[in-house]
Amino acid sequence: MRERYEELEQFGYKLIVIAPHKGSFVQEFLNQFGDYPFPFYGDPDKQAYDEVGTKTMPKGKLLMKSLKGMLKGTVSNVIPKDNGQKDVVMKSMKSEDVSIQGATLILDEKGKMTFSHLDESPEDRVNVDQLFDVLKQQS
Repeated sequence: MRERYEELEQFGYKLIVIAPHKGSFVQEFLNQFGDYPFPFYGDPDKQAYDEVGTKTMPKGKLLMKSLKGMLKGTVSNVIPKDNGQKDVVMKSMKSEDVSIQGATLILDEKGKMTFSHLDESPEDRVNVDQLFDVLKQQS
């Protein structure tokens, strides 16, 4: 989304990212992974995640999926080569948040949800092209 954010704004939408971390960890991530044209917010109590109904994958199952993907070659670059980025990823992996799956939500200007996708697993995400297809349908 970083590369296509201006295109999103042309639809009249704004993007925010809510991460299951405290603000200081979100800032660590941003310091290592660079600038984003949209804000990141921390939700260490996972209140927004709970309200939306996101799923939590058992850590053992998540680990097995990751190992299987690495062996098959379908999962790569899980651990960045850059040491600062690697430290942030490893710190994240040691916390519980990696088992919480994400969500993609579209809200109208009144806050009414017009689209929702709750990820079932790491590979079950709405990709950018799918998101733009939804936005085009709603325009």
